[in-house]
Amino acid sequence: MGTSIEKISESSSPDCPELTTLLLGCNERLTTISGDFFRSMLRLLVLDLSFCRYLNGLPEQISRLSSL
Repeated sequence: MGTSIEKISESSSPDCPELTTLLLGCNERLTTISGDFFRSMLRLLVLDLSFCRYLNGLPEQISRLSSL
């Protein structure tokens, strides 16, 4: 939270199959998140994107996260 990340690309896709909470809030410079970023986060329950006011939208692949 609160970093200066501007873009999360497919090359930064972590292998986190057990991840349940991802806090990306307060990243005011964040504009883009690649769909592949969420590829291995099938157990994700909580995704905090609060105060990411320049985020241009969410990738279609986020719909695969059925527990979100």
